[in-house]
Amino acid sequence: MRKTMLLVVCLLAVSASAQVANFTGTWKNTNAATRGIVKLTVTGTTPVLTIEVWGACTPTPCDWGKNTAYAYGPNVSTSPVKAATAVTSIYNTNFSQTILVLTRTPVGLQVSSYTRFTDTSGRFAYTSTEQFVKVP
Repeated sequence: MRKTMLLVVCLLAVSASAQVANFTGTWKNTNAATRGIVKLTVTGTTPVLTIEVWGACTPTPCDWGKNTAYAYGPNVSTSPVKAATAVTSIYNTNFSQTILVLTRTPVGLQVSSYTRFTDTSGRFAYTSTEQFVKVP
């Protein structure tokens, strides 16, 4: 069953801006036992990118689908293609909304997720932070 999630993905450089290309590729979670996101792929060469996310489902990861993503520069005068500091994307399910913030680190990406439930389940909003490395 395919689920669509509202997901905002931000890719932030730790110490300085980076080219959009530094955020593209396939990234896997370093925590093999994660109950969150196991893998994500960012593609494109312009400020308008594509992102695809896979969640921890059994027996195989669930594909959240592909979405448009937008790169942002550090200021109004700098092209995000040359100096991307963030990328956002939006996904929705019929029961939740998730915002992801991915921060560029020296060894990969740090992914912080913020999930709130939009149904009447009474579940509380929560956050988690995990590390991702680029798949060669």
